[in-house]
Amino acid sequence: MSRNSHLGYKMKAEIEHSAQHYKNAVQSYKIAIEKVKDAATKKEIEDGLKKSTAALREQLSKEGRRPLLCLAISFTLAIIILLVDAEILEKPILHHNLLAQIGATVIISIIGYVIGLLTNWVIESDRNSLLEAPIDLLNFGDDPSDASSSNRKSNDHVGSKRTDRSHTKSD
Repeated sequence: MSRNSHLGYKMKAEIEHSAQHYKNAVQSYKIAIEKVKDAATKKEIEDGLKKSTAALREQLSKEGRRPLLCLAISFTLAIIILLVDAEILEKPILHHNLLAQIGATVIISIIGYVIGLLTNWVIESDRNSLLEAPIDLLNFGDDPSDASSSNRKSNDHVGSKRTDRSHTKSD
């Protein structure tokens, strides 16, 4: 496939869409639309672009709502904690101290908001790892002799006068 072909960009966009990289998928679909000449294929690519654009809007909406939802839940939890402290405990800790009550509510709410932001970060990291190559823990792709020769080459710059030996016989 050449760089001027729309097929590569279309396939790339489909892979990015399935990996939930909607912003990249939209860009790849736009490039594919620029390169396509056939009207039927262009319509197919435009449908994919519409799907990716809608999914991108939904994804951004969820990412914006998640920290706010966690903030609301933690604020509600803080209010419940204050009510339990004032009404149920025998010796209330924060009952007569308004500043401490406000401080506890703010701190618990901030913790909830940060949890929402961290959740977004974890989800984005997980999404990014879908397109990365897996780690080769067993070194199946590497030749052990290559590792020793690359180690030797890195030691050559220290100043040793090592000569390169050829693998062929010289007469």
